[in-house]
Amino acid sequence: MTAQVAETPAQAAETRSEAEMLVKEARELLAVGDMNAAREKAMAAQQLNATFPLFSDRPELVLQDIRDTENSNMIAQAPASAAGPPRPTYHGSQPGEATGPRTGLRSSRIVEGRQV
Repeated sequence: MTAQVAETPAQAAETRSEAEMLVKEARELLAVGDMNAAREKAMAAQQLNATFPLFSDRPELVLQDIRDTENSNMIAQAPASAAGPPRPTYHGSQPGEATGPRTGLRSSRIVEGRQV
């Protein structure tokens, strides 16, 4: 078991400064779409165990944004079949004729309206 040595305020400030720099670099990499490099920078900042001010950007926030971006990219690239079943297509009997399940009802063709 190793004993942890408490950081001096100067060391803590230096650690936080380094972590903030890594978080900033991670944000820049995320902005240009380099997810792997951004993740590496954010994880390096996280491993420093720096204490961040309450409302400042933190490695955890960057990592969450990376996951969110990757998830939204996967959804956008999903094949159409993953979006659910195709919507039914209704065909009118004449070109330009209104289509849909209630077309027959609106035009007093009750039998055709029920068949749809």
